[in-house]
Amino acid sequence: MINNKYVASGLALGSLMTWIPITAHAQGNNQNAAAAATEGLQGLTGGIATANLWDLIGQAGVMQYPIFGVLIIGVFLISLKVFELFSDNRLTKNLQQTGFENLSIKDIRKKVSNEPDHMLSRLMAKLLNVFLTNRNADYLHDEISNYYSNEQHKYNTFKNRIDFLSDTAGALGLLGTVWGMFIVFSSGALEKDVILAGMGLALMSTLLGLVVSITLNFFSTITEGYFAKHLERISSKADEMRFRLIELGENSRGVDFAQAAGSKPVSPRSYQEHDTASAEQDQKKNP
Repeated sequence: MINNKYVASGLALGSLMTWIPITAHAQGNNQNAAAAATEGLQGLTGGIATANLWDLIGQAGVMQYPIFGVLIIGVFLISLKVFELFSDNRLTKNLQQTGFENLSIKDIRKKVSNEPDHMLSRLMAKLLNVFLTNRNADYLHDEISNYYSNEQHKYNTFKNRIDFLSDTAGALGLLGTVWGMFIVFSSGALEKDVILAGMGLALMSTLLGLVVSITLNFFSTITEGYFAKHLERISSKADEMRFRLIELGENSRGVDFAQAAGSKPVSPRSYQEHDTASAEQDQKKNP
């Protein structure tokens, strides 16, 4: 009777002898595949290195000019809005750091009147004028809400323009795709140069349109976030002054605040300079 130990040893040795050639062959295939992949990667890297970015963009043909034109217009409008917001934020720092809890109505008027023209000074001047005319807390709150809505509406007008430019960039990219496909299929012949030109126009115009659209949407979203925070800070500071005006009104019944603060309407300093210049010009015209 054959020992089971010898049978098992024979089967194991046979399996090992069978596996060795297969493994060697597989390793040889893996080495060949790795060498081919390395050569392909080197060729691809060399092709990319020799290809110029502007040469790739040039494959979009005439479609690159309107797409870049949309990008320039959009970046210009966004830059103007960002500069406007940063300038306004810089001008509001003085009022933002002012505490109204201990100021009198006369001090508040003087503080607001000496400010340059910016969003917060205009809102505070409006609140102060409403308070001097009619001391009603509901009116002051309504003024802040209306001002917030008006400024948001102005920004939405700007955002709609940027959204239109972003959609236009994507539409121009799609138009380039359709035009490239039309070039390929309208030739009626499978010529290599025609196919490459048409596909290059289709792919690169689509790529440029998408890149420009995404870029405009990205910067528009960042600008919108900054505007929302800036407007929220303005509303919060205006509410602080509103509470102080209500407190002054409740603690000083029967006091004529308009007479105490002055008879002229409150306005920022730049408005006052404009009004003074206009009055001087009218006096020169009509002596």
